[in-house]
This record gives sequence, structure tokens and C-alpha cells, in this order.
Amino acid sequence: MRSSSKINKRVLNKIFEARDRFVEEYFGIKFYPYQTEPSNAIIEAAINRDAEEFFIEISRQAGKTEAIVMTVVYLLTNIKGIFRALGIKLNTDGYYIGIFAPQKEQAKTDFDRIKSYLEKCGADFRVTFEESNGTTVRLSNGNTVYCFPVTPTAKIESKTVHLIISEESQDMPDVEFDKKVVPMGTDTNACKVFIGTAGYRVCYFLRGIERGSNVFKYDCWDVMKYKRRRYEETKDPYHLNYENYIREQIRLKGESNPEIRTQYFLEWQLEKGMWMTESQFNKLVVSGYGLIRSTDEPVLVGMDVAKESDVTFIVVLKQEGQKEVIRSETVSNDDGEPEIVETKSVQPVWRVINWMMIRGVLYQDQLNMIDDFLNNYPNIVKFNIDSTGVGDPIADYYIKKYDGLDYDAYQEMERKGLRGVCKPVKFTPVNKHHMYLNYQLAIKEGRFLLPGALDTMTLQEKACFKRFRMEAINCLREWKGNYLNVRHPDISKGEHGDIYTDDSQDATALIFFDIDTQPNKFEYYIG
Repeated sequence: MRSSSKINKRVLNKIFEARDRFVEEYFGIKFYPYQTEPSNAIIEAAINRDAEEFFIEISRQAGKTEAIVMTVVYLLTNIKGIFRALGIKLNTDGYYIGIFAPQKEQAKTDFDRIKSYLEKCGADFRVTFEESNGTTVRLSNGNTVYCFPVTPTAKIESKTVHLIISEESQDMPDVEFDKKVVPMGTDTNACKVFIGTAGYRVCYFLRGIERGSNVFKYDCWDVMKYKRRRYEETKDPYHLNYENYIREQIRLKGESNPEIRTQYFLEWQLEKGMWMTESQFNKLVVSGYGLIRSTDEPVLVGMDVAKESDVTFIVVLKQEGQKEVIRSETVSNDDGEPEIVETKSVQPVWRVINWMMIRGVLYQDQLNMIDDFLNNYPNIVKFNIDSTGVGDPIADYYIKKYDGLDYDAYQEMERKGLRGVCKPVKFTPVNKHHMYLNYQLAIKEGRFLLPGALDTMTLQEKACFKRFRMEAINCLREWKGNYLNVRHPDISKGEHGDIYTDDSQDATALIFFDIDTQPNKFEYYIG
């Protein structure tokens, strides 16, 4: 859907018709509707210069790059004339366009085509190359196009651009893009065009698509439909090549193949890359649940201890009834054939009743703050603590406080297969696998609930909710061999920000490390 324009519709239609003649005359191409609509939107935004963003999601190999490149060439050769006719003045010597992609080869594809197409039509517009190298084409009319890869190590020259085009946006590193590319359009109110297919992670491109404004989406079935219509008009079998190719790929790889589903069906496969999607998170939130700031009921506690610039995060759970669940597993039957067996069971439902985070506080002062917080819960039956790195002294402190044991006595009890209230957990691959596997199961079965009554929370408590949400939808889920791992996204050297943390998720997962194990007070077994 396109927002309202500053330019008269009749004038715009004339410009679009001129574009159609330009493309057909110089390149022998007649756009399909799925190419025309985004091309029109880019031209309109280039003229309006109103910092709009466009999200173009089109099936792979349907011709989206061709449409964008031809639109760019049309602008490079014609936009100054359009501006003169409309009485628009530029504050720069020319109109500047930047093309960016996650990898150098991807950006170079667009760039090479632009140079090739300019060579075909430039003479008729009295346009020659004043500069032409691997990153810049500057034309004699003053208009310029730049091409850069966007990676953590790429050194992108600071330029001014009026139009920003992001290719393969599903793989674009958002932080690098914001830091290195977006500032180029600040002085010009630049329009940004994001182009790509579906992918495996939540990113700015996906969030823009979900917002629904200025979105152009055409999956392979839409593309086939338009191409078949063109075939019916022209009887040219060329227009059926795409359909034949896609159907053959589906036959060879299967409809469930991730490549088919993302690149052609445009179905985002977030479960393969993200710990939790925003919609999944929203299903966990119960609007009527507030925090329970003190209770004598049994509670479970998980604490992820701060390292460097992270925060110490504490989560308190209590059981909120039970739920019947059905679980399936594949077993071998008497004939040795695989067979799916379903079992029903009643499992506890867990509710987050409080949380706390501490940032930039010395450890001794942290202990005092944590004690004040946990004293509101006199019946802590499980307290799992991150003991990786700096966590050990804090774990020792709480083992002594809640179980009355020094660390050596605690280890002796563990060797006997017992546990007390406190349990230090190191984040080994095996331990993280068990933590997050149990946490994931509770989420999938609808047995993990979050408080949603934000209007009853203090600013600090709301900050905990926001951090929990931010980390839940930004953390990555991956398999390392046979082990599930959940972690924060990668960051560039020297950078840090809350989007790159996983404290709240680790604190919650810690509780699920041995969620089915009944705690045993050590004093019952001493002597």
C-alpha cells in the first residue's frame, strides 16, 4: 500500500508512462505488474523526497533486481529533467543513489547491470561517465550511483545520497546498516528501499513488512499468475519458463524444503534462527496478571550473574495450576519400523511473578539488593544460579545462606545424588541444552506465562518486562552438534547494547535446568 503523494496523480502517471517507454525502447522489456508497482513507488518517493521506506519482497528469480536497476537507470538519466519540469530544486550538484548489500558480490551484481544499461542509453541523454570504478559511477549530468557491501569489516566511504537501496535485506546486518548507511541520507531526507525474500531471522526488513505500510509482496504463485496472463496475451512461451522452473524445483526439493519456502513461497522460517518470534512472545503475556511482590507460596528462582557490561537478572516463578498435554515420540514397533506414540500427562503451568535486574553495581552491594528482593519469598524451594565465571562467589554465598553448607559439603551432597535449595549451574553445552530444551517445551505447551498488567508495575518493573521481551525476540536459537544453544546476536567489536544480551532468558532457562527434580533440604540427610 502506498501513502499519499505530494505530486498530482495525472503528472505521476505521465512520468510512469515515460518510464515504461524508456524500459521498452532501450532494454526491450515490458514490466509485469509486480515490477511496475514497486518501480512506481520508488520514482514517486524519489520525487517527493519525504524519507519514506519501502519493503519489496518478491520471489527469487522473478526479475525484481532487473526492475530496480532499470528504475535506477531511468532516474539517473531523467530525474533532473523531471525536477525542472516540476520546479523542484536540489541542494546538491546531482541526484545521488546508494546501493548496499550484505556481500560485495550481491552489490556488484546491481552495479554492473547499472553500468551496462547506462552504456546502452547514455548517449541519447548526452550522458557520459566522468568516473567509473568498483564503487562509484559519476555521470556528466552530476548524477551519481554508489555501491558498497555492508559488513562489520567494510569501510564504507561517507557519502551523501538521496535514495538508499538495500539488496538481500533479509540478510542485511541491521546495526551496521544503521551506523554506516542511514546517516548518508540524513541531510537529504533520503528514501530507503529494502528488497529481498523471506529469511530465518527477525530483522528490520521483516518488521517493516509486518508494519504493512509501503509493502510490495509477490510470492512465486503471484509471479506465475502474472506471467501466465502475459503468455495468454502474447502466446510467447518465454513467459511460462519461470513457472516450469519453479515447479521442477518444488518437485526435486519438496514443498517443505527451507529454500523453497523462503525464497519462493516467501514464508519466514524464524523457528530455524530465532529463539522466539514477537507473536510467540505475545501469546505468553496474560494481560490480567500483575506481579506478586511477596508470597509464602513455594517459588522457584533463577539468577544470571552479570559479566562485564551485562546485568544481573533474577526471575521468580510459581506454579499456576496444571495442564493436560499430549506428547509424541517416534519409537520402533515389533517389526522394527518407526511408529509415532502419543502419551497424555498432566504438567505444571509456570507463571513469572516477579523479576529484578541490577546494572553497574559492585558485587557486595548486589548481594544486599538481591537479599532484600528475595526476602519477600520465604518459601524458595529452588534457586538455580549461574556459576560460570564470576558467578561462583555469589553461588557460594547463597548455598551457605539457604542450605547452611560450605561449597565442599555441598559437593559431597551432590555426589550422593541430592540437591538443596540452591544449585550452581555452569553454562556448559550440555547444561544449556537441558535448560533451554525444558524452557522451550513449556513455551510450546502453553505452560509458561508472563505478567502483562503493565499499568500496575513500577518503572523498574516495566524496564524488566521490556528487557525480557527485547531479549526473547532477538536471541538466536541454534544447534551445535546435538546440543540446543540460545544466545544473543553477534555484535561488532567495540559495540554493545541491550539488543545483544540474553540475561533474562538465561535466568529463566536456569530454573528449567532440572524443573522436574524435586528439591531436597540437605539437613534431612546430614548425619
